[in-house]
Amino acid sequence: MFQKKWIVINLLYHLKSDSDLKKYLVCKSCNTENPLFAYTCKECNAFLRSKIPNIDFWEIISLLLESPVIAAEKIIQSDHKNYVIVLSIIAGLKISLIGWVINNAFSLSNALSINFLLSIIFGFSGFFIGMIFLSLLATVVSRYFVIQTRFKDFYSIYIYSFVPIIALFLLLTPVQIALFGTYWFTFNPSPFIIKNLPSYVIVVIEGLFFLWSFILTVAVNYTQIRRYIASLILTLIEWIILGSIIILGQYFLHIAN
Repeated sequence: MFQKKWIVINLLYHLKSDSDLKKYLVCKSCNTENPLFAYTCKECNAFLRSKIPNIDFWEIISLLLESPVIAAEKIIQSDHKNYVIVLSIIAGLKISLIGWVINNAFSLSNALSINFLLSIIFGFSGFFIGMIFLSLLATVVSRYFVIQTRFKDFYSIYIYSFVPIIALFLLLTPVQIALFGTYWFTFNPSPFIIKNLPSYVIVVIEGLFFLWSFILTVAVNYTQIRRYIASLILTLIEWIILGSIIILGQYFLHIAN
């Protein structure tokens, strides 16, 4: 019993200490606290860090594997959030395909081409609306913790947290098409009837990559607000909201058909 109490006390101590970690860039000249994205001090204009004009894509991908928090910091401090638009489009396309699968898996219309086009439209719209809303929500939450952040920083680090899902689209989608053709997406017939074991293997792989993306979202939220529990709760809320938007989009698509 004593050991359990000690573990709880130790955990609370570390969580409390975590709230005191660096949330700002402190000027070495005047000790003024500046936002994480700042390049020069707001009081004395002294330089706070090295300038990062553009995102080094492969460096960020490597850091997402090794240290997601450092990767997020570099994205935040980059002047130009390059690759974000391209990654947004690919992530939106993957989410759209998932929506199409859900749409067809739950009975939906036999009009394949119409279903596909509508799913792409609803999927892209839902994804972008969801990401904009989540970025605004995170900005408001960070302000609650008295941390100055920017909308574009949250949107950029969220998109990069979807890199595992983007990898699914680029690497696993060709495998799905090679094994099942369009049946993987149309469920007419179900791919689980065509090839049972490969279907379950693919579903497990997709689940693991989505879990990885969830963990990355927790990490990038932590980069901004520097609180473990708050980052986890915020991420859970964000994913529930994003999932609800996508499901509602498919529901309205089902009604339209």
